[in-house]
Amino acid sequence: MSTPVTYTLDQVLDFCTKTSGQKSRISCFRFYIELVDDFKAGFMLDQLLFWHRCAKLPLDAWIYKSHVDWKNELAFKRGEARMATKHLLELGLIKTARRHPPGRDKPVLHYQIQWERLTERFNQHAASIPPSDD
Repeated sequence: MSTPVTYTLDQVLDFCTKTSGQKSRISCFRFYIELVDDFKAGFMLDQLLFWHRCAKLPLDAWIYKSHVDWKNELAFKRGEARMATKHLLELGLIKTARRHPPGRDKPVLHYQIQWERLTERFNQHAASIPPSDD
């Protein structure tokens, strides 16, 4: 019997950096859909990871996205973004808070990736992670 693979937070971050977001097209690494067992929540997670990487944010950073942002980025309707958010919250992969971002007059939902929980989830699904292209 083989020894199960265990990933560190650094390995999870490296994997996320290499696989999330594709700029002008809507795409999602299939593993994220399988990781969260939901198509739209997988796309949302992929997009949050993409923006986290692009902005070179610290691990405790918050990313704000309005329903208009989700529509523009993933073609989500308001209810679809709400359901995907709810699913990621139930899995403990994100936290949310409604805050006023700089330059906006209305509060916007902010998302914070829960990296330790994401790492735990990776390790639960380690067998389905495709091999690295390194």
